[in-house]
Amino acid sequence: MLKENLRGINSYVFGFVILLCMLSITVLFIHGELWFRMKVLPLLNLLSLTAFSALILILLPLSIFSKTRSVSGSIMVFISFIFGIHLWFYGLLLTYILLGKLVAAAGLFLMGIGVIPLAMIAAPFNGMWLEFGSLIFLIILTLGVRSFGYYLVEISYYRHLF
Repeated sequence: MLKENLRGINSYVFGFVILLCMLSITVLFIHGELWFRMKVLPLLNLLSLTAFSALILILLPLSIFSKTRSVSGSIMVFISFIFGIHLWFYGLLLTYILLGKLVAAAGLFLMGIGVIPLAMIAAPFNGMWLEFGSLIFLIILTLGVRSFGYYLVEISYYRHLF
């Protein structure tokens, strides 16, 4: 039951993320990357830092106790979407800066996530190793937190059955 509710919530979050991404792409191409870098990226950095702090200081300790494990796992899945949005915007901005509008648009046509591999290819070739490491870290963080959150929800669901 809880797992089905979590999937339903994920579909709404995913739809909202797609809408937000489409809006941001329009803003990026109209206002330019400098405006985008000055306005949107600091907000995403702050949001990701807050989510990461909540993950470390609140959610991981709550995942130890069996009564709070499912809530902690559900919130971790939601937080992983915040990290994923940050990763996507960062990849889009790097692709746009390093490879141009045309390649960024082509990366968006690759189911939207094509900008991340393109940014990962372009960053080392331009000597941007810190940005490359940031992309790797955000990928691991997004997938790791999401997997661990699903794991916690599933464990708490099966423990309540038996």
